[in-house]
Amino acid sequence: MSFFERKLKNRKEKFKQKASPQNSRSRRAEYNIKISHSKREMVLMKRRNITTTNNSKNEIYIPPLEKLPKLVDVIKNSEDTDKIEECTKMIRTMLSVEVDPPIDQIIETGVVPYFVEFLKDTNNIFLQFESAWILSNICTGSTDQTSYVVNLDVIPIFISLLDSDNNDVIEQSVWALGNISGDSLTFRDKILSYPNSFNKILSIFHLKEINESILNNTTWVVSSLCRGVPFAPYHKVKKALKYFANLCKETTTELLINACWGLSYLSSGNSQQIDDLISTKCLPRVVELIGHKSPDVIIPALRTIGNVVTGDSKQTQTALDCDLLVPLKKLFTHKREQIQKEACWVLSNITAGTRDQIRTIIQGGFIPVLYNLISETKIYTIQKESIWALSNAVWGGYDEDIIRLVESGICEVFDPWLQRRKEYSILKISLEAYAKILSVGQKISEEEGQEHNIYAYKLERLGVFEHIEKLSNYENQNIKQLVEYLLNTYFYNLQTKVEENENNSIDQDENNDSDYEF
Repeated sequence: MSFFERKLKNRKEKFKQKASPQNSRSRRAEYNIKISHSKREMVLMKRRNITTTNNSKNEIYIPPLEKLPKLVDVIKNSEDTDKIEECTKMIRTMLSVEVDPPIDQIIETGVVPYFVEFLKDTNNIFLQFESAWILSNICTGSTDQTSYVVNLDVIPIFISLLDSDNNDVIEQSVWALGNISGDSLTFRDKILSYPNSFNKILSIFHLKEINESILNNTTWVVSSLCRGVPFAPYHKVKKALKYFANLCKETTTELLINACWGLSYLSSGNSQQIDDLISTKCLPRVVELIGHKSPDVIIPALRTIGNVVTGDSKQTQTALDCDLLVPLKKLFTHKREQIQKEACWVLSNITAGTRDQIRTIIQGGFIPVLYNLISETKIYTIQKESIWALSNAVWGGYDEDIIRLVESGICEVFDPWLQRRKEYSILKISLEAYAKILSVGQKISEEEGQEHNIYAYKLERLGVFEHIEKLSNYENQNIKQLVEYLLNTYFYNLQTKVEENENNSIDQDENNDSDYEF
């Protein structure tokens, strides 16, 4: 195995393959779009159930905070069920406002444990529902506020209420579980630790009278239980795949957003998880969704596809066979920068595939698009992913394709990145790209019987070797060795030949006693 074959094998393994089911792809962390910190996904974590009315003549009365002690006193001390129900409802309306609900003030009254007890009263659906709504909205607050509720041992109660005969109670209970799960991975795992909890939540999809609201909330909750790094234990949440796959066929934007996020979470593991996703036959629909009008649908759909193409070459080809490249190409000019970054990530993983897959990208006209992104965008992460995509194409491509890339100006593209001494990874892949280009140039020169490496001569004229030479004292040993290899193998050899030719020309000029005009 040659030097370049060994390097290519090692590089592809590091670039595309998954280290273990517990870890994300090797470059997902470097790419800096972390699942647990995505702005969009932060929005998905918790939802307050707001009290609204469409009838201006029937405005909902929200009591002032001054009345809270009296309301609490009735709940704690009265034996009148009607009054307790009315006061509970008023406290619920106080919590169901969009801005600054009085969560701490209500907790401080000591009334919250009463609402937990009301959840257990199977003879009073109204109190169950109102109490579930109150507790769910408290859990939209801070971690301390959510922890207070969780420590009252409400999780198993909410899980049991999923068997209720009342759909409103079911919906509010699953909503509460979603807000608890969205607070932290600890609470997510706590919910999943209860026997059969996830299956009970999935069973909501089978309700005979399921409406759009329950469907939306359940999809959001199931997605929430799958999200986060480290990932939820796959064996516990795997069954959600088929539900997300079916929900992708829907047309409502909210359902599509949550279903696609769910698919992206469940495919962010090992190769088997990618195969499981592919087996649902939802991939063509997910590819279709990257052309959706809503960026909030495009992003999770694109991330799901990105997960697939980080798999092996067969899995990558499955995505390509879904006519991926046509809608993907349009995303490079999308107004949303995050979508451009995700599109570059997807492309960089495809160019880490087989030679035929790289050729498909080149023939698809993506190279000029990448050149344009590097030269015109000011977003570093977009430039960086574009450089990765190009470097992968050089390393893994057929010699004929590398020749085309050189003719298209790829040698000039990597040069500015050699001057970014602090960017180790970009320095390395730029130098490796030049190494592969020079190896192809050496083959061409030997086949054509030329004295010098035509690409070495080209890089010399472009000033690339000068920039490479300045890295001779680079602090990283890998970079230093690569620079030494390039200089010794190509540059110094070229320099010697050029000097010999110049000396021969001078001797000939002196012998012929003639001037040579440049």
